[in-house]
Amino acid sequence: MITRKQLAALRFLIFKSEQDNCMAGIAKKICAVLIKHSRHLSKKVYITLWHDMNNFSDQEISDIAYAFDNLIVGHPSLNVILVAMGSKMSFRFHYGHMHEGKLNTEGMFGHKPTNAPGHEHDRTMPLRYTFWLSTDMTDNGTQIKVTRDKLDAVDLTKPGLYPTLENQGRYH
Repeated sequence: MITRKQLAALRFLIFKSEQDNCMAGIAKKICAVLIKHSRHLSKKVYITLWHDMNNFSDQEISDIAYAFDNLIVGHPSLNVILVAMGSKMSFRFHYGHMHEGKLNTEGMFGHKPTNAPGHEHDRTMPLRYTFWLSTDMTDNGTQIKVTRDKLDAVDLTKPGLYPTLENQGRYH
């Protein structure tokens, strides 16, 4: 069983990680929301971002995916930390969205149709990425619906590892 203290330490590592991407804060907040809704890393959850639903531009969504990738494979790797914690879960992401239990990646290759039968692309599909905390990114799990406002409300200064100091504003 993953403890609250372990989850607070995981959030601490995420919140304090150094990132140079302008959307790193949102990527960290996505991790925090996924952790919060995963029931101590036991429930598979995911978030999909696309501008039609979440009020992000295509460039922002692309930058968030890049920042998320840096978080999960960086130093330290969040997925390696999850293994060390004894969790079977890991952070994952992929272009597309879940639809009827499957990952829909239409438009992934620049909306360019191929000549291969069955590989025609829908040129109207918006850019979107799905972010998981799961054992497998093909398992849809439970969707966590977020908006830009909900993500902006996540406080990255309070991971919960040192609550007394955090509440006094002395820990940054």
